[in-house]
Amino acid sequence: MSLKRFFLISLAISFALAAILGIAAVALPNWRMRGEIVQTIALYGATSLLCLCCANALDKQKCKWLMVIGLFAAIAAFLFWLPNIWSWYFGNRSFHAPRDVIEKLAVTCQCVAVVAAHVGILLVIESAAIGFRIARLVAITGSMTFAICLLTNIWIGSDWISWEPFAIAAILASTGTLLAPILARVDVLRKAAQGEPMLKGRVSVRLTCPRCGEAQELFTGASRCRACKLKIVIGLEEPTCVCGYSLFGLTGEKCPECGRNLSETERWRGPGSRPEGD
Repeated sequence: MSLKRFFLISLAISFALAAILGIAAVALPNWRMRGEIVQTIALYGATSLLCLCCANALDKQKCKWLMVIGLFAAIAAFLFWLPNIWSWYFGNRSFHAPRDVIEKLAVTCQCVAVVAAHVGILLVIESAAIGFRIARLVAITGSMTFAICLLTNIWIGSDWISWEPFAIAAILASTGTLLAPILARVDVLRKAAQGEPMLKGRVSVRLTCPRCGEAQELFTGASRCRACKLKIVIGLEEPTCVCGYSLFGLTGEKCPECGRNLSETERWRGPGSRPEGD
């Protein structure tokens, strides 16, 4: 089972547990540990979501070292927060360090995991558009700057950095994050409207490794089997209409350029062969 699938199942489990807990909270209003269990499930769901974002980018070979750090940081933050939630049970038996140090370590790991997940989400979106690349860079820079300012104030002192850098970093991160996918989508629509070749980017293809038989999803270009590491090179020819218009990604019955009826074989129907990030 891949990491991506594991954490996706884990996230689904957290939603199911939250639903069960909601029913229990209504049926048992005087349940003593209700608050602790709610916080634990919320923490578990947040950890699963962060790990899922990192695992998805790791599965697509994006900044692997940062995604691995993000996975370990998310799990470490979960373990650091648990004694704080269940303080009446753990007391001081779990760690010998002061409680404020444990909380600082938890926040630090959480910040690292959030930044890694944020970077992972942005890296899986691919586009050659200059505006998209600038927006993605601004978003990543903003999130990293916000995390650095936050951790500096936590570990050194709350008055060491004023609120202005936080506000600027937050604005840059949020604006860049919103603009990046929008600009990537605009670039896809522009290329489709102009009939430009669109298979220059990577396209996912579902296949079975000829050596080990592992079923997986790889991208066009050079990649490796997830199981046996066999190098696999995938190339696709761009489909075009007789008028020269690119049929890449088109599912309609007519060519948008010349209006010619498209046959079944000319339509883009494969759910496993889609542009990465689309």
